[in-house]
Amino acid sequence: MRAAAARRNRNPEAQARKNEARKVANDPNRRDANRSGALKKYGLTPERFDALYQAQGGLCCICGQPPSGKGIAGVLHVDHDHETGQIRGLLCMRCNTGIGCLGESVDRMRMASEYLLSYRDVLSESIL
Repeated sequence: MRAAAARRNRNPEAQARKNEARKVANDPNRRDANRSGALKKYGLTPERFDALYQAQGGLCCICGQPPSGKGIAGVLHVDHDHETGQIRGLLCMRCNTGIGCLGESVDRMRMASEYLLSYRDVLSESIL
């Protein structure tokens, strides 16, 4: 516990931002206000967001699972092309973060997929 407290004390501004985000994510009234701001950022009306949500059945476009977790992890996020601004769909936090961490690069995603598949093949062969 002391290490965590020391980290918080070293960067109080970052801790304050995290605390504020946590409050927004867990308070339904503030979450709705935050959602409206995020929708405006992407040029979506709440009605358009709800239509996307319904069209996807409330599931992530990539993994097909409902969002899970508390706060911001428990909602679907607007996925958009960072170059064109075009909205692609709604994603769970895990899939949205994955795309972002791979730089929205199809080539990197393909290479990551091939890496995981090759590892699975190697692991299967070593078990036999």
